[in-house]
Amino acid sequence: RWLHFSHDDNRLISGGDDQSIIIWSMVTQNQMQTLRAHSHTVAAGFSLPNNKLFTAGYDENLLLWSQDTGLLGYLKVFVAEAFDLPRGDILSGTMSNQRFAKIELGKGQQAETKLKSGRSPQWYEEFDLDVWNVDERVNVEIYDWDKDEQHRFLGNVFVPLEELV
Repeated sequence: RWLHFSHDDNRLISGGDDQSIIIWSMVTQNQMQTLRAHSHTVAAGFSLPNNKLFTAGYDENLLLWSQDTGLLGYLKVFVAEAFDLPRGDILSGTMSNQRFAKIELGKGQQAETKLKSGRSPQWYEEFDLDVWNVDERVNVEIYDWDKDEQHRFLGNVFVPLEELV
């Protein structure tokens, strides 16, 4: 889809339909790095003199990368349990009380726990998320599951990544 030379002309940056950005060395003519975070076609990119790279995708995200590292790090999220949740919906005359947690980092990464029953469900599930931007936040939402997928929101907590660094 697009190509862009770095300011020092030592790198060629490409992006396209496969949702990835590839950084090529013009000196060795080899691939140096592959960056992935867009969930749709990477439509454009522009590098800055300080080895930072902006990319824009059809996923409506504008991302800022460090060309030296790309990925800033990893975050391990452990979802343990919830306490004293309100009673669930009535399905066919019985209480469902099937609960799940949705974990989201920024706009791009999402994960969900398995369904657990009761007002104080215990999941004890672990999720690994890629950190691309310390200005993002982790959001954990708790839902009461519904067979018609009209899940009822029960509550949430969010933590800015900058508080974890």
